[in-house]
This record gives sequence, structure tokens and C-alpha cells, in this order.
Amino acid sequence: MNEKNLIEQQYSERIVGFKNLIGAYELETLEDKVKDSLLKASLMFRHFFPHRSHSESEGFVRDIYFHSKMATIDTQEQFAEYLILNTKVVDESKVLSRNPAIFSTFHYGSYKLVVGVLLKAGVKLVVLTSADLASAMSELVGFSNEVARKNNWDGQSILLDTSSPLMIRKLVSYVREGWSVLVYADGATGADGMTRNENNLIAVDILNTSLYVRKGIAVISKLTKAPIVPTFCTFSSLFSRTLTLDSPIVNTRENPIPEHQIMQRVYDTLQKRVIANPSSWEGFLFLLKFIKTVPIDSFVLEENKKDELFYVINHKAYTFVKLDSRFFAVRINDLKFIKLDKELFDLFSMNLALRYDNLLRVIDFQQLSVLLTMQLIVKNSMI
Repeated sequence: MNEKNLIEQQYSERIVGFKNLIGAYELETLEDKVKDSLLKASLMFRHFFPHRSHSESEGFVRDIYFHSKMATIDTQEQFAEYLILNTKVVDESKVLSRNPAIFSTFHYGSYKLVVGVLLKAGVKLVVLTSADLASAMSELVGFSNEVARKNNWDGQSILLDTSSPLMIRKLVSYVREGWSVLVYADGATGADGMTRNENNLIAVDILNTSLYVRKGIAVISKLTKAPIVPTFCTFSSLFSRTLTLDSPIVNTRENPIPEHQIMQRVYDTLQKRVIANPSSWEGFLFLLKFIKTVPIDSFVLEENKKDELFYVINHKAYTFVKLDSRFFAVRINDLKFIKLDKELFDLFSMNLALRYDNLLRVIDFQQLSVLLTMQLIVKNSMI
């Protein structure tokens, strides 16, 4: 058996093992950390796709678990070089022929393969990292450079710590010398968007929700005048990947784009990908940290009010989940679980717009008043 066949056999065995594990898992048997991540992923899916059937949630969670595990396997040295060699690059805008560029990638598929694939394409790459991730990223960059040397590729990469003195000056100098930049748009540690609003965060809209996101890539583009290229690495087949370079976002001195507009365009590209295939984006595992919740004033309905008043489910603040045959409304901003009876759960799960009279046929006025106070349902004009 040659080396290629041996790698494929070993890789297949790992994949089959994961699929068997995922196919057999029950939520109660998982470690608390894993269970917490998957529950949040499920809640985020329901939050961003309220019109999708709740029956999709379990399959979605299994897919998220699978993709997050695959992202770790794909960077193991015995498989990474093989997968880098078998990654196809889709570059319809001919970005690679006009370096430098800022390659902005998300936690989407096997994103850690991006360094090696760009080196294969001949790119000279500055990889940005935070201090806490510097050790792991140093290993990744070192491995990618070794693969490039072994295969006689022209590309090379260096690591630049974003917390180092004069980082911006160094980065601008590298770009002027023809180096491109690789940066993760979202960041693995999250921005705690519900409570944090520092100057380096910008609100953007994605999937009908506001998020706080870092604006670093917009600042880098403004300073270097290099175009931002949203970059996605996805599964093509068991033994191959596809690296897609999206249309560049160009920011020039003649036509400067405001930072918030740049970031909105970056996340618009992600939205298109997520809508097409949400279960391939393991960013759902930590996206909760970025959600910007917009408070809605609560109100109490007067008992004698009998006009036709329409309500909508407050999907900006709540999602619905069934666990162990129990039914809950889950408040997104703090993951507080509020128990519901099955009748009310079914009502909320099936209906997005409800008339006051219809609500009273199912629940009593006191419960309706409580739901309004909690902002679980709101006036149609308020959301």
C-alpha cells in the first residue's frame, strides 16, 4: 500500500469513527462542555432561522458536531498536507493574480487549511494572531512553510502578533512589499456583544439579527489600501476541499468606504454562505457571544381591551427548545430557561403572528399578561 492510499485509509477510519459516534450520541451522555456548545448551536440555529422546522434541529446539531470535529482532524500533520494538495481554489475575481490582499476567513469548515493552500498558490502571507493563540498559530505557520518548501512552492508565511509594539507600522510595511494578510474576521474568543461596546466593535446585521463584530480588518484595509477578500474553506468530498475567494471589497483613497459599511459587506458574504448551508458553519458554537440584543419596552394589557390586537413571537429575544419531553422558551441573551406547557409551546412553535382573541382561547388572561411582561410576545408594530 502506497503512502497516499495509507493516508486515505487512516483518514476514512477516523471519519467513520466520528460518524458512528455522532450517529449514536444522546445529549445526556455528552460532557457538559460539549453539551453546552451543542445546545447553544441549536438555539442559535432556531434564533436565526425561526421559520425552519424545529424537527431540523437535531440533525443540525449532529452536523455542527461533525464539522467542528473535522476541522481539528484536517489540521493534523498526517492528513493536513494531503488535504492541502487536494484543495481546489475558486478565484473568479482573479484575486491571486493581483496581490496583496487581506484574506478574511471565518470559522467555516476546515479554515486552518487556508494558510497552506494560499502558500501553494504562491502567496506571501502575514498571518495575524492574538497573544493567547500565538503558540498554536506558530505551529500552524511553521508546518505550512515546511510543506511549501517540500513541494517547492513560492509562497511563504510569517506570524505577526497583534499585541506587539508597532504592529500596524510593520503590517503596512509588509503589504507595501507585496505581502498579503490572513486574519480571522470573527475571532475564536468572542466579543461578549451583549454587555460590551468598545470602540473596536461595530454593529452589523446578519440573518435579521444585530451583532457586535470587530472592525480590525476594516482598519487594516483603510491603512494599507489592500482589498478585503472574504475566504471560505468547505468540504467538497471526503478527500478534497474547496477554498473559495469571494469578490474583493476595495477601499481606495479616491473612493473610501466607511468602516461600518465594510464590515457589513463582509458579513453579507457570510450570510449568503450560511443561508445556503447553515450546518457547515461551526461558528454557531460561539456566536451567542456576539449577539447584540435590542431591548423592547414591556407592557401589560388591560383586561377590558377587546379590540383586534395582533402579536408576534419575540424571536429577537427568545427561541424554543424541547429537552427530555419538557418544553421551554429560552431567553437568548442569558440562556434563561422558562418552562412552558405543551399547548403553549405548540402554539408558539407553529405561529409567528397571533391575534389577541385567539390567544385568549388557549391561555388565560393572567398568563397572557405574564408573557407580555417577559416580552416573549410583543405588539406586531414593535418588532
